Amino acid sequence: MRLRTSRQKLYIILIKNIIYGGIYITKESSLFNPIFLALISLAIPGVGYLLLGYEKKGLYFLFSYAFLWLGYKLLENDFLIVSFLFLIIVIIISIYAAYDTYQLAENN
Repeated sequence: MRLRTSRQKLYIILIKNIIYGGIYITKESSLFNPIFLALISLAIPGVGYLLLGYEKKGLYFLFSYAFLWLGYKLLENDFLIVSFLFLIIVIIISIYAAYDTYQLAENN
């Protein structure tokens, strides 16, 4: 497992507080379970990368997911075909992020 910088530790504490509702879990290894990271990346792509320390990749997936989800919601009623394509892309990004996060967590 790679050594973490202070910024990465801050991200970990922030995500733990969001996930566990402010309860700080001291056993760090439970947060880096590959299955848990894959599931959280399936729900919100990019968070698993941030927890593993891949900041650029995590922020890229997080912002692209937010942009596509916003586009889907804005076009949901007016342009059904375009909004459906946005939804399909969001699902593909979520599945890829979950798979890739799982692979990276297994290799660390």
